[in-house]
Amino acid sequence: MIKQIGHTILKLDEVSSTNDVVKRLSKDDEEHGLVVVAKKQTCGRGRQGKVWESYDESGLWFSILIKPNVSVLEIQTLTLILAVSMVEAIEKVTQIKCGIKWPNDLTYKGKKLCGILCESVFSGNYLQVVVAGIGLNVNQKKFKDELKDIAGSLRMYRNRRVDSDEILQTFITILNPYYNTLVHKGIKTMLPLYKSYSTVIGKRVKLIEQGREVYAVVLDVNDLGNLEILYDDGRLKEVCSGEVTLREVE
Repeated sequence: MIKQIGHTILKLDEVSSTNDVVKRLSKDDEEHGLVVVAKKQTCGRGRQGKVWESYDESGLWFSILIKPNVSVLEIQTLTLILAVSMVEAIEKVTQIKCGIKWPNDLTYKGKKLCGILCESVFSGNYLQVVVAGIGLNVNQKKFKDELKDIAGSLRMYRNRRVDSDEILQTFITILNPYYNTLVHKGIKTMLPLYKSYSTVIGKRVKLIEQGREVYAVVLDVNDLGNLEILYDDGRLKEVCSGEVTLREVE
């Protein structure tokens, strides 16, 4: 019987990144569902190699070991389920209603609160595990100058300290049934819920493709977790998260 996500929670003081720790532990035949939490990360990272600032204990930095019963093509949908689970956990604990900026950011009032990074580990052509890393800004009172206009924390909007452990436990409780639905029924039954939290569907956005800026309207998110977009020049296209960087347009 496959264990539930969060059956074991390993709490550490300081690591390079929780994703690195989980990758290492996965080689020791750790079971599906292990969660590793760190007070500090010295090399936290986001998509496309970007640094995720997580040097202090103000945030919730953790990773999950997932041994998926899904195809490689469906892995991107896992990010969608993680995002929905964290949105609902945040709202339940703090009453803050976040949105999901495709593919992996949670935002509130235009500022980033949370990022999600799923990394696949292969043995030859066989997908062994997925390491899902999540960074949530919880109790920061301020950010560096280069981040203050784009990043926010739960404490900034609630004007009180927020319990990171309560957020984590609530997230795990919400995630498990959603993950089981994804595995057994696919993403279709979950897509309407994901779309209800989307900040980009129906909106005009700026896409950065191979260093070039283009503009488009997001029409939908499909069953693979990809965007269906209409470029300003009239082209229709489906894009995956590895192909583009998306910016919301005011």
